[in-house]
Amino acid sequence: FKTTDGGKHWRQVDPMQGNHDQICFSALAYAPSDPNIVYADAGSVFMRSEDGGETWQVYNVGPDWGASSGENRGQPIALVVHPQDPNWLYMNAYDGGVFISKDGGRTWQDASRGYSGAQSWFIAVYPSDGAIAASASKNGIHLTKDGGKTWQGLITNGNLNNLTAVTFDPTSAATILLGTEINGSVWKTTDGGTSWRLVLGPLGEDVPDGRRAIYQIEFAPSNPRIVYTATGIDTMTVAIAEGANGPGVMKSTDGGDTWEMVNEGLEAANYNALDLAVHPQNENIVYLGTLANGVYKSVDGGASWLPANQGLAASEIRTIAIDPHNPETVFAGSGGSGVWKSTDGGASWAQVSVGLPPEANIFGLVFDPAQPGVVYAADRFSGVYASQDGGETWIRSNNGLKMRAVNELSISNDGQHLYAATEGNGVYRLDLYGVEPQPASIPTSTTQPSPVPARPTEITGMATTSQPEATSAIPTPTALPGQSNPVSTWLVYPGILVVLGMIALLISRRKKAK
Repeated sequence: FKTTDGGKHWRQVDPMQGNHDQICFSALAYAPSDPNIVYADAGSVFMRSEDGGETWQVYNVGPDWGASSGENRGQPIALVVHPQDPNWLYMNAYDGGVFISKDGGRTWQDASRGYSGAQSWFIAVYPSDGAIAASASKNGIHLTKDGGKTWQGLITNGNLNNLTAVTFDPTSAATILLGTEINGSVWKTTDGGTSWRLVLGPLGEDVPDGRRAIYQIEFAPSNPRIVYTATGIDTMTVAIAEGANGPGVMKSTDGGDTWEMVNEGLEAANYNALDLAVHPQNENIVYLGTLANGVYKSVDGGASWLPANQGLAASEIRTIAIDPHNPETVFAGSGGSGVWKSTDGGASWAQVSVGLPPEANIFGLVFDPAQPGVVYAADRFSGVYASQDGGETWIRSNNGLKMRAVNELSISNDGQHLYAATEGNGVYRLDLYGVEPQPASIPTSTTQPSPVPARPTEITGMATTSQPEATSAIPTPTALPGQSNPVSTWLVYPGILVVLGMIALLISRRKKAK
Protein backbone atom coordinates (compact mmCIF):
# COMPACT_ATOMS: atom_id res chain seq x y z
CA PHE A 1 0.00 0.00 0.00
CA LYS A 2 1.14 3.55 -0.71
CA THR A 3 0.24 6.92 0.77
CA THR A 4 1.15 10.33 -0.63
CA ASP A 5 -0.52 12.46 2.05
CA GLY A 6 1.33 11.42 5.19
CA GLY A 7 -0.83 8.39 5.94
CA LYS A 8 -4.33 9.87 5.66
CA HIS A 9 -5.23 7.75 2.66
CA TRP A 10 -3.78 4.53 1.26
CA ARG A 11 -4.10 2.60 -2.00
CA GLN A 12 -2.86 -0.80 -2.98
CA VAL A 13 -0.05 -0.72 -5.51
CA ASP A 14 1.34 -4.25 -5.64
CA PRO A 15 0.52 -6.31 -8.76
CA MET A 16 -0.49 -9.52 -7.00
CA GLN A 17 -4.21 -8.83 -7.65
CA GLY A 18 -5.43 -10.45 -4.47
CA ASN A 19 -3.28 -13.56 -4.87
CA HIS A 20 -1.55 -13.19 -1.52
CA ASP A 21 -1.80 -16.75 -0.15
CA GLN A 22 1.41 -17.63 1.70
CA ILE A 23 2.86 -14.23 0.71
CA CYS A 24 3.98 -11.81 3.41
CA PHE A 25 5.76 -8.62 2.41
CA SER A 26 7.96 -8.28 5.48
CA ALA A 27 10.66 -5.95 4.14
CA LEU A 28 10.58 -2.72 2.13
CA ALA A 29 13.43 -0.42 1.14
CA TYR A 30 14.06 2.73 -0.90
CA ALA A 31 17.36 3.20 -2.72
CA PRO A 32 19.04 6.21 -1.03
CA SER A 33 20.76 7.20 -4.26
CA ASP A 34 17.52 7.08 -6.31
CA PRO A 35 14.24 7.36 -4.35
CA ASN A 36 12.26 6.25 -7.40
CA ILE A 37 13.67 2.75 -6.90
CA VAL A 38 11.77 0.76 -4.28
CA TYR A 39 12.05 -2.91 -3.28
CA ALA A 40 9.46 -5.17 -1.64
CA ASP A 41 10.49 -8.58 -0.33
CA ALA A 42 8.18 -11.48 0.56
CA GLY A 43 10.71 -14.31 0.61
CA SER A 44 9.60 -16.36 -2.39
CA VAL A 45 8.51 -13.20 -4.26
CA PHE A 46 10.76 -10.17 -4.73
CA MET A 47 9.62 -6.94 -6.43
CA ARG A 48 11.39 -3.86 -7.79
CA SER A 49 9.82 -0.56 -8.80
CA GLU A 50 11.51 2.24 -10.71
CA ASP A 51 8.68 4.76 -10.39
CA GLY A 52 8.16 5.04 -6.65
CA GLY A 53 5.97 1.95 -6.36
CA GLU A 54 3.42 2.66 -9.10
CA THR A 55 4.50 -0.30 -11.24
CA TRP A 56 6.61 -3.32 -10.32
CA GLN A 57 8.87 -5.96 -11.77
CA VAL A 58 8.20 -9.28 -10.03
CA TYR A 59 11.02 -11.78 -9.53
CA ASN A 60 9.56 -15.08 -8.37
CA VAL A 61 12.90 -16.64 -7.69
CA GLY A 62 11.61 -19.69 -5.83
CA PRO A 63 12.37 -21.05 -2.37
CA ASP A 64 16.03 -22.02 -2.68
CA TRP A 65 17.73 -18.65 -3.02
CA GLY A 66 21.38 -19.13 -2.29
CA ALA A 67 20.99 -22.85 -2.94
CA SER A 68 24.56 -23.14 -4.22
CA SER A 69 25.56 -23.31 -0.57
CA GLY A 70 22.53 -25.31 0.57
CA GLU A 71 21.26 -22.31 2.53
CA ASN A 72 17.60 -21.41 2.02
CA ARG A 73 17.01 -17.66 1.86
CA GLY A 74 13.73 -17.75 3.76
CA GLN A 75 11.53 -14.90 5.00
CA PRO A 76 13.23 -11.48 5.26
CA ILE A 77 13.52 -9.48 8.47
CA ALA A 78 15.17 -6.45 6.95
CA LEU A 79 16.27 -5.19 3.56
CA VAL A 80 18.75 -2.37 2.96
CA VAL A 81 20.14 -0.80 -0.19
CA HIS A 82 23.72 0.35 -0.72
CA PRO A 83 23.90 4.16 -0.23
CA GLN A 84 25.56 4.73 -3.62
CA ASP A 85 24.53 1.69 -5.69
CA PRO A 86 20.74 1.17 -6.07
CA ASN A 87 21.26 -2.40 -7.33
CA TRP A 88 23.30 -3.60 -4.34
CA LEU A 89 21.07 -5.11 -1.64
CA TYR A 90 21.53 -6.79 1.73
CA MET A 91 18.82 -9.03 3.19
CA ASN A 92 18.66 -10.44 6.73
CA ALA A 93 16.50 -13.58 6.93
CA TYR A 94 14.17 -14.58 9.73
CA ASP A 95 15.05 -18.18 8.93
CA GLY A 96 18.72 -17.38 9.42
CA GLY A 97 21.45 -15.92 7.30
CA VAL A 98 22.47 -12.83 5.35
CA PHE A 99 22.11 -12.64 1.57
CA ILE A 100 23.45 -10.18 -1.02
CA SER A 101 22.23 -9.17 -4.46
CA LYS A 102 24.23 -6.95 -6.80
CA ASP A 103 21.74 -6.91 -9.67
CA GLY A 104 18.67 -5.37 -8.09
CA GLY A 105 17.28 -8.58 -6.64
CA ARG A 106 17.36 -10.80 -9.72
CA THR A 107 19.93 -13.16 -8.20
CA TRP A 108 21.22 -13.65 -4.66
CA GLN A 109 24.28 -15.04 -2.94
CA ASP A 110 24.51 -16.49 0.55
CA ALA A 111 26.87 -14.33 2.63
CA SER A 112 26.40 -16.19 5.92
CA ARG A 113 29.70 -18.10 5.80
CA GLY A 114 27.89 -21.41 6.11
CA TYR A 115 25.64 -22.36 8.98
CA SER A 116 23.93 -19.29 10.41
CA GLY A 117 23.19 -20.84 13.81
CA ALA A 118 20.14 -18.63 14.23
CA GLN A 119 17.85 -21.44 15.28
CA SER A 120 18.18 -25.22 15.52
CA TRP A 121 15.04 -27.19 16.33
CA PHE A 122 16.42 -30.73 16.19
CA ILE A 123 19.79 -32.46 16.26
CA ALA A 124 20.60 -36.06 15.34
CA VAL A 125 23.89 -37.95 15.71
CA TYR A 126 24.76 -40.85 13.45
CA PRO A 127 24.82 -43.83 15.85
CA SER A 128 28.12 -45.34 14.70
CA ASP A 129 30.16 -42.13 14.51
CA GLY A 130 29.76 -39.18 16.86
CA ALA A 131 31.54 -36.84 14.44
CA ILE A 132 28.58 -37.02 12.04
CA ALA A 133 25.51 -35.01 13.02
CA ALA A 134 22.64 -33.24 11.29
CA SER A 135 20.76 -30.14 12.42
CA ALA A 136 17.18 -29.36 11.37
CA SER A 137 16.41 -25.67 11.55
CA LYS A 138 14.34 -22.81 10.21
CA ASN A 139 16.77 -22.36 7.34
CA GLY A 140 17.18 -25.96 6.24
CA ILE A 141 19.28 -28.99 7.08
CA HIS A 142 22.98 -28.83 7.85
CA LEU A 143 25.46 -31.67 8.13
CA THR A 144 28.77 -31.88 9.98
CA LYS A 145 31.38 -34.61 9.61
CA ASP A 146 33.83 -33.21 12.16
CA GLY A 147 31.79 -32.79 15.31
CA GLY A 148 30.46 -29.34 14.43
CA LYS A 149 33.64 -27.47 13.52
CA THR A 150 32.29 -27.03 10.01
CA TRP A 151 28.77 -27.39 8.63
CA GLN A 152 27.48 -27.98 5.13
CA GLY A 153 24.03 -26.86 4.04
CA LEU A 154 22.33 -29.67 2.15
CA ILE A 155 20.38 -28.56 -0.88
CA THR A 156 16.79 -29.78 -0.69
CA ASN A 157 13.92 -29.92 -3.15
CA GLY A 158 11.31 -27.23 -2.60
CA ASN A 159 10.86 -24.80 0.24
CA LEU A 160 12.28 -26.98 3.03
CA ASN A 161 13.30 -24.21 5.38
CA ASN A 162 11.10 -25.03 8.37
CA LEU A 163 12.44 -28.39 9.53
CA THR A 164 11.41 -29.89 12.87
CA ALA A 165 12.88 -33.41 12.79
CA VAL A 166 15.84 -35.26 11.33
CA THR A 167 17.28 -38.74 11.79
CA PHE A 168 19.89 -41.06 10.28
CA ASP A 169 19.20 -44.58 9.12
CA PRO A 170 21.27 -46.62 11.64
CA THR A 171 22.74 -48.68 8.81
CA SER A 172 24.00 -45.78 6.68
CA ALA A 173 24.83 -42.14 7.36
CA ALA A 174 24.07 -41.46 3.70
CA THR A 175 20.38 -42.14 4.36
CA ILE A 176 18.62 -39.32 6.20
CA LEU A 177 14.96 -38.61 6.88
CA LEU A 178 13.80 -35.10 7.69
CA GLY A 179 10.42 -33.70 8.70
CA THR A 180 8.88 -30.31 8.04
CA GLU A 181 6.76 -27.99 10.15
CA ILE A 182 4.72 -26.51 7.33
CA ASN A 183 2.36 -29.03 5.71
CA GLY A 184 3.89 -31.95 7.61
CA SER A 185 6.07 -33.81 5.13
CA VAL A 186 8.88 -36.36 5.36
CA TRP A 187 11.73 -36.25 2.86
CA LYS A 188 14.43 -38.86 2.29
CA THR A 189 17.93 -38.93 0.85
CA THR A 190 20.07 -42.01 0.25
CA ASP A 191 23.12 -40.20 -1.10
CA GLY A 192 24.11 -37.98 1.79
CA GLY A 193 21.87 -35.08 0.79
CA THR A 194 22.70 -34.68 -2.89
CA SER A 195 19.13 -35.52 -3.86
CA TRP A 196 15.86 -35.73 -1.90
CA ARG A 197 12.43 -37.21 -2.52
CA LEU A 198 9.09 -36.78 -0.78
CA VAL A 199 8.03 -39.99 1.01
CA LEU A 200 5.18 -38.76 3.24
CA GLY A 201 2.70 -35.91 3.00
CA PRO A 202 1.93 -33.11 2.75
CA LEU A 203 -0.36 -33.56 5.75
CA GLY A 204 -1.28 -29.99 6.64
CA GLU A 205 -3.07 -28.59 3.61
CA ASP A 206 -6.38 -28.44 5.52
CA VAL A 207 -4.91 -26.59 8.53
CA PRO A 208 -4.57 -22.78 8.84
CA ASP A 209 -1.01 -21.82 7.82
CA GLY A 210 -0.39 -25.53 7.12
CA ARG A 211 1.21 -25.95 10.53
CA ARG A 212 0.87 -29.70 10.89
CA ALA A 213 4.38 -30.64 11.88
CA ILE A 214 6.52 -33.76 11.96
CA TYR A 215 7.91 -33.60 15.51
CA GLN A 216 9.84 -36.88 15.64
CA ILE A 217 11.13 -39.54 13.26
CA GLU A 218 12.59 -42.64 14.90
CA PHE A 219 13.97 -45.88 13.53
CA ALA A 220 13.36 -49.00 15.61
CA PRO A 221 16.83 -49.87 16.99
CA SER A 222 16.18 -53.61 16.66
CA ASN A 223 14.87 -53.38 13.09
CA PRO A 224 15.92 -50.37 10.99
CA ARG A 225 13.26 -51.16 8.41
CA ILE A 226 10.67 -49.97 10.94
CA VAL A 227 10.26 -46.19 11.31
CA TYR A 228 7.70 -44.19 13.30
CA THR A 229 6.78 -40.50 13.17
CA ALA A 230 5.01 -38.32 15.74
CA THR A 231 2.97 -35.59 14.08
CA GLY A 232 0.72 -32.84 15.34
CA ILE A 233 -0.61 -29.32 15.02
CA ASP A 234 1.88 -26.59 15.81
CA THR A 235 0.59 -25.02 19.04
CA MET A 236 1.26 -21.49 17.75
CA THR A 237 -1.60 -21.76 15.26
CA VAL A 238 -5.25 -20.95 15.93
CA ALA A 239 -6.18 -24.44 14.76
CA ILE A 240 -5.72 -25.77 18.30
CA ALA A 241 -8.46 -23.49 19.62
CA GLU A 242 -10.75 -24.76 16.88
CA GLY A 243 -10.20 -28.38 17.86
CA ALA A 244 -8.06 -29.34 14.90
CA ASN A 245 -5.74 -32.30 15.27
CA GLY A 246 -2.73 -33.86 13.69
CA PRO A 247 -2.41 -37.22 11.92
CA GLY A 248 -0.97 -38.79 15.09
CA VAL A 249 1.45 -41.67 14.49
CA MET A 250 2.64 -42.81 11.09
CA LYS A 251 4.59 -46.04 10.53
CA SER A 252 6.85 -47.35 7.78
CA THR A 253 7.97 -50.96 7.37
CA ASP A 254 10.35 -50.32 4.47
CA GLY A 255 12.82 -47.83 5.88
CA GLY A 256 10.67 -44.77 5.27
CA ASP A 257 9.64 -45.26 1.65
CA THR A 258 5.93 -45.83 2.33
CA TRP A 259 3.77 -45.00 5.36
CA GLU A 260 0.50 -45.87 7.06
CA MET A 261 -1.45 -44.22 9.88
CA VAL A 262 -1.50 -46.23 13.15
CA ASN A 263 -3.86 -44.46 15.55
CA GLU A 264 -6.23 -47.16 16.78
CA GLY A 265 -7.04 -46.39 20.41
CA LEU A 266 -5.93 -42.78 20.25
CA GLU A 267 -8.67 -40.23 20.71
CA ALA A 268 -8.65 -37.47 18.12
CA ALA A 269 -7.20 -34.99 20.62
CA ASN A 270 -4.20 -37.27 21.06
CA TYR A 271 -3.34 -37.16 17.39
CA ASN A 272 -1.26 -34.15 18.40
CA ALA A 273 1.80 -36.23 19.14
CA LEU A 274 4.96 -34.41 20.23
CA ASP A 275 7.44 -37.28 20.64
CA LEU A 276 7.79 -41.04 20.64
CA ALA A 277 10.35 -43.64 21.70
CA VAL A 278 10.81 -47.21 20.45
CA HIS A 279 11.95 -50.07 22.69
CA PRO A 280 15.63 -50.90 21.99
CA GLN A 281 15.00 -54.66 21.64
CA ASN A 282 11.35 -54.81 20.57
CA GLU A 283 10.20 -52.88 17.51
CA ASN A 284 6.54 -53.25 18.55
CA ILE A 285 6.76 -51.45 21.90
CA VAL A 286 6.36 -47.71 21.43
CA TYR A 287 5.70 -44.85 23.88
CA LEU A 288 3.98 -41.70 22.69
CA GLY A 289 4.00 -38.23 24.27
CA THR A 290 0.93 -36.13 23.46
CA LEU A 291 0.08 -32.46 23.69
CA ALA A 292 -2.94 -32.79 25.96
CA ASN A 293 -3.30 -36.32 27.40
CA GLY A 294 0.04 -37.54 28.65
CA VAL A 295 1.59 -40.84 27.57
CA TYR A 296 0.20 -43.62 25.40
CA LYS A 297 1.78 -47.03 24.86
CA SER A 298 1.55 -49.61 22.10
CA VAL A 299 2.81 -53.20 22.35
CA ASP A 300 1.79 -54.23 18.84
CA GLY A 301 3.67 -51.81 16.64
CA GLY A 302 1.05 -49.09 16.75
CA ALA A 303 -1.90 -51.31 15.82
CA SER A 304 -3.50 -50.28 19.11
CA TRP A 305 -2.75 -47.74 21.84
CA LEU A 306 -3.64 -47.49 25.52
CA PRO A 307 -3.13 -44.58 27.93
CA ALA A 308 -0.24 -45.07 30.36
CA ASN A 309 -0.76 -42.25 32.86
CA GLN A 310 -1.09 -43.80 36.32
CA GLY A 311 0.52 -41.27 38.69
CA LEU A 312 1.48 -38.94 35.84
CA ALA A 313 0.27 -35.48 36.84
CA ALA A 314 1.28 -33.91 33.54
CA SER A 315 -0.78 -33.72 30.38
CA GLU A 316 1.71 -32.11 27.98
CA ILE A 317 4.54 -34.58 27.32
CA ARG A 318 7.16 -33.08 25.04
CA THR A 319 9.82 -35.78 25.09
CA ILE A 320 10.08 -39.51 25.86
CA ALA A 321 13.21 -41.61 26.44
CA ILE A 322 13.74 -45.32 27.18
CA ASP A 323 16.69 -46.46 29.29
CA PRO A 324 18.86 -48.66 27.01
CA HIS A 325 20.28 -50.48 30.05
CA ASN A 326 16.84 -51.30 31.48
CA PRO A 327 14.03 -50.75 28.95
CA GLU A 328 11.36 -51.01 31.64
CA THR A 329 12.59 -47.60 32.80
CA VAL A 330 11.04 -44.77 30.81
CA PHE A 331 11.42 -41.01 31.30
CA ALA A 332 8.89 -38.39 30.19
CA GLY A 333 9.70 -34.69 29.91
CA SER A 334 6.73 -32.42 30.52
CA GLY A 335 5.77 -28.91 29.58
CA GLY A 336 5.70 -27.26 33.00
CA SER A 337 6.37 -29.95 35.61
CA GLY A 338 9.81 -31.32 34.86
CA VAL A 339 10.72 -34.99 34.49
CA TRP A 340 8.64 -38.06 35.26
CA LYS A 341 9.95 -41.62 35.62
CA SER A 342 8.44 -45.07 35.23
CA THR A 343 10.25 -48.26 36.26
CA ASP A 344 7.52 -50.64 35.13
CA GLY A 345 7.14 -49.91 31.44
CA GLY A 346 4.75 -47.01 31.86
CA ALA A 347 2.33 -48.71 34.26
CA SER A 348 3.03 -46.07 36.93
CA TRP A 349 4.94 -42.81 37.17
CA ALA A 350 6.67 -40.65 39.76
CA GLN A 351 8.09 -37.14 39.46
CA VAL A 352 11.91 -36.97 39.55
CA SER A 353 12.69 -33.26 39.33
CA VAL A 354 14.94 -32.49 42.32
CA GLY A 355 17.39 -29.85 41.13
CA LEU A 356 15.27 -28.80 38.15
CA PRO A 357 13.34 -25.51 37.98
CA PRO A 358 9.87 -25.84 39.55
CA GLU A 359 8.08 -25.37 36.23
CA ALA A 360 10.68 -26.90 33.94
CA ASN A 361 9.74 -27.31 30.29
CA ILE A 362 11.70 -30.40 29.26
CA PHE A 363 12.22 -30.49 25.50
CA GLY A 364 14.96 -33.12 25.37
CA LEU A 365 15.93 -36.31 27.26
CA VAL A 366 18.74 -38.76 26.48
CA PHE A 367 20.25 -41.65 28.40
CA ASP A 368 23.99 -42.24 28.37
CA PRO A 369 24.33 -45.50 26.41
CA ALA A 370 27.73 -46.22 27.98
CA GLN A 371 27.01 -45.60 31.66
CA PRO A 372 23.89 -46.85 33.49
CA GLY A 373 22.02 -44.32 35.59
CA VAL A 374 23.27 -41.29 33.70
CA VAL A 375 20.67 -39.19 31.89
CA TYR A 376 20.57 -35.67 30.45
CA ALA A 377 17.61 -33.28 30.26
CA ALA A 378 17.16 -30.03 28.32
CA ASP A 379 14.96 -27.35 29.89
CA ARG A 380 13.53 -24.90 27.39
CA PHE A 381 14.56 -21.86 29.43
CA SER A 382 17.49 -22.80 31.69
CA GLY A 383 19.71 -25.16 29.72
CA VAL A 384 21.02 -28.68 30.22
CA TYR A 385 20.87 -30.79 33.38
CA ALA A 386 22.54 -34.11 34.14
CA SER A 387 21.74 -36.88 36.60
CA GLN A 388 24.06 -39.65 37.77
CA ASP A 389 21.47 -41.45 39.90
CA GLY A 390 18.77 -42.36 37.43
CA GLY A 391 17.02 -39.01 37.60
CA GLU A 392 16.60 -38.78 41.36
CA THR A 393 18.68 -35.58 41.45
CA TRP A 394 19.82 -33.19 38.75
CA ILE A 395 22.76 -30.81 38.37
CA ARG A 396 23.06 -28.01 35.84
CA SER A 397 25.70 -28.58 33.18
CA ASN A 398 25.76 -25.25 31.37
CA ASN A 399 29.36 -24.07 31.40
CA GLY A 400 29.95 -22.46 28.03
CA LEU A 401 26.33 -22.95 26.99
CA LYS A 402 25.65 -19.31 26.16
CA MET A 403 22.12 -19.95 24.88
CA ARG A 404 20.03 -21.74 27.53
CA ALA A 405 16.95 -22.21 25.30
CA VAL A 406 17.69 -25.81 24.32
CA ASN A 407 15.29 -27.50 21.91
CA GLU A 408 16.77 -30.99 21.68
CA LEU A 409 19.59 -33.29 22.81
CA SER A 410 21.27 -36.16 20.98
CA ILE A 411 24.08 -38.47 22.07
CA SER A 412 26.36 -40.78 20.12
CA ASN A 413 25.92 -44.53 20.60
CA ASP A 414 29.31 -44.84 22.30
CA GLY A 415 28.32 -42.19 24.84
CA GLN A 416 31.25 -39.95 23.99
CA HIS A 417 29.57 -36.90 22.46
CA LEU A 418 26.43 -35.03 23.55
CA TYR A 419 24.92 -32.45 21.19
CA ALA A 420 22.45 -29.67 22.04
CA ALA A 421 20.29 -27.78 19.53
CA THR A 422 19.59 -24.24 20.75
CA GLU A 423 17.05 -21.59 19.86
CA GLY A 424 19.42 -18.78 19.06
CA ASN A 425 23.05 -19.89 19.12
CA GLY A 426 23.32 -22.90 16.87
CA VAL A 427 24.60 -26.30 17.98
CA TYR A 428 26.78 -27.13 21.00
CA ARG A 429 28.82 -30.27 21.63
CA LEU A 430 29.89 -31.76 24.96
CA ASP A 431 32.74 -34.30 24.83
CA LEU A 432 31.95 -36.56 27.77
CA TYR A 433 35.32 -38.32 27.68
CA GLY A 434 37.25 -35.15 26.95
CA VAL A 435 38.15 -36.48 23.47
CA GLU A 436 37.10 -34.69 20.30
CA PRO A 437 35.44 -36.69 17.53
CA GLN A 438 37.69 -37.37 14.59
CA PRO A 439 36.56 -36.12 11.17
CA ALA A 440 34.66 -38.76 9.23
CA SER A 441 33.30 -39.45 5.79
CA ILE A 442 29.73 -40.40 5.06
CA PRO A 443 29.67 -44.21 4.83
CA THR A 444 27.29 -46.15 2.63
CA SER A 445 26.62 -48.72 5.35
CA THR A 446 27.03 -49.02 9.08
CA THR A 447 30.63 -49.04 10.26
CA GLN A 448 31.92 -50.39 13.52
CA PRO A 449 32.64 -47.64 16.06
CA SER A 450 36.14 -47.22 17.38
CA PRO A 451 36.96 -48.69 20.82
CA VAL A 452 35.52 -46.68 23.69
CA PRO A 453 38.16 -45.19 26.01
CA ALA A 454 38.00 -45.69 29.77
CA ARG A 455 35.19 -43.68 31.29
CA PRO A 456 36.04 -41.19 34.05
CA THR A 457 34.37 -41.65 37.42
CA GLU A 458 32.62 -38.29 37.12
CA ILE A 459 31.01 -36.91 34.01
CA THR A 460 32.86 -34.08 32.33
CA GLY A 461 31.15 -30.79 33.09
CA MET A 462 29.33 -32.12 36.19
CA ALA A 463 29.96 -32.03 39.92
CA THR A 464 28.95 -34.50 42.62
CA THR A 465 28.33 -31.88 45.29
CA SER A 466 25.24 -29.69 45.63
CA GLN A 467 26.86 -26.69 43.99
CA PRO A 468 24.48 -25.13 41.45
CA GLU A 469 26.76 -25.18 38.44
CA ALA A 470 29.46 -27.57 37.32
CA THR A 471 32.84 -25.87 36.98
CA SER A 472 35.20 -28.51 35.67
CA ALA A 473 36.11 -26.42 32.65
CA ILE A 474 35.19 -23.14 30.99
CA PRO A 475 34.73 -24.06 27.34
CA THR A 476 35.52 -21.91 24.37
CA PRO A 477 33.22 -21.62 21.35
CA THR A 478 34.33 -23.39 18.21
CA ALA A 479 35.51 -20.80 15.74
CA LEU A 480 33.95 -19.61 12.53
CA PRO A 481 35.49 -20.76 9.26
CA GLY A 482 39.00 -19.45 8.83
CA GLN A 483 39.68 -19.11 12.56
CA SER A 484 41.51 -21.39 14.95
CA ASN A 485 39.45 -23.87 16.96
CA PRO A 486 40.26 -24.13 20.66
CA VAL A 487 38.81 -27.21 22.34
CA SER A 488 37.08 -27.46 25.70
CA THR A 489 33.83 -28.80 27.21
CA TRP A 490 30.71 -27.26 25.60
CA LEU A 491 31.64 -26.20 22.08
CA VAL A 492 29.45 -24.12 19.80
CA TYR A 493 29.28 -23.21 16.15
CA PRO A 494 27.20 -20.01 16.41
CA GLY A 495 27.56 -18.43 12.98
CA ILE A 496 25.38 -15.38 12.46
CA LEU A 497 22.82 -14.68 15.19
CA VAL A 498 19.68 -13.09 13.79
CA VAL A 499 18.72 -10.93 16.75
CA LEU A 500 15.45 -9.39 15.60
CA GLY A 501 13.99 -12.72 14.57
CA MET A 502 15.03 -14.33 17.82
CA ILE A 503 13.32 -11.68 19.96
CA ALA A 504 9.99 -12.27 18.26
CA LEU A 505 10.49 -16.02 18.14
CA LEU A 506 11.42 -16.42 21.79
CA ILE A 507 8.30 -14.48 22.81
CA SER A 508 6.07 -16.75 20.75
CA ARG A 509 7.88 -19.90 21.85
CA ARG A 510 7.60 -18.91 25.49
CA LYS A 511 3.85 -18.62 25.04
CA LYS A 512 3.85 -21.97 23.29
CA ALA A 513 5.73 -23.72 26.07
CA LYS A 514 3.40 -22.30 28.70
